Amino acid sequence: MLNLRKSGIPDSTVVKDIEKWRSHEKRMSNYPKISQRTYSRYFSGGISSVESGRLLFDFFSSSDGPHKQISRYFPVTQELCKDHRFVEDLMDRFNYGESGLKYSQLASVCGDFEFYRRSWHESDLNHFTRSWLKIWMSEDGIFRIKEIQNFNVNGKDICQEDEGSIVPYNNNLYAVTNSTQCMKAYLFEYFFKQIPALKSDYGCDDLVDDIGGVLLAVSGYGERPDYKFFARRCVVGNISMGHFHIDDFTGDKKMQYIISRVF
Repeated sequence: MLNLRKSGIPDSTVVKDIEKWRSHEKRMSNYPKISQRTYSRYFSGGISSVESGRLLFDFFSSSDGPHKQISRYFPVTQELCKDHRFVEDLMDRFNYGESGLKYSQLASVCGDFEFYRRSWHESDLNHFTRSWLKIWMSEDGIFRIKEIQNFNVNGKDICQEDEGSIVPYNNNLYAVTNSTQCMKAYLFEYFFKQIPALKSDYGCDDLVDDIGGVLLAVSGYGERPDYKFFARRCVVGNISMGHFHIDDFTGDKKMQYIISRVF
């Protein structure tokens, strides 16, 4: 049983939320039509009907209030943490609807990727960087993303890790990360192989190999344009991060293709 009292949420707070919801019933049909009586009977073990159970599920899972204790996206049994609530808010507020990718389908982009984008350390349009992109599911069932940079540019060491959350929007993905240096927003819009159809188990044949999209960084130090990026799954070995000139890979067909995707 979900116990809001144990979570430090007083009954008076819940009652106020129920009254607020009921006052919106006529103009917001998606508000759960729960009553104080139903909520009270829940704690006394008096709920037996399917309809009352549905009302309680809607109440515990469809709200901006502190009593939101059930996730509509995460297959977890523990109480929702702050990261759960952050992702829930993103997906609830910026939601394309019932169509498009489901949250669980992000399993197909989990792994380690070589991450390429044009350099913003040089203005000659002839340099690019290779960093390390990691996407994984945390123990709490949250998909996380991290970009790691560790290389030298003109004698200056670039050591930076940007970490955040990644969520779907229609058939695209977007992510927001943060570090002490900047905030980044990623739009993932190209996938090869395509993200597979929703199913309960994922195998090696279901993993996306290449990802393309657009990156925007906010550092607070002036204007920053958006940058195209390309990410390729790393299957074996370590990722050799660095800052490169496009002429370093003349004749390398694999790298020439990657370079064409980011310039």
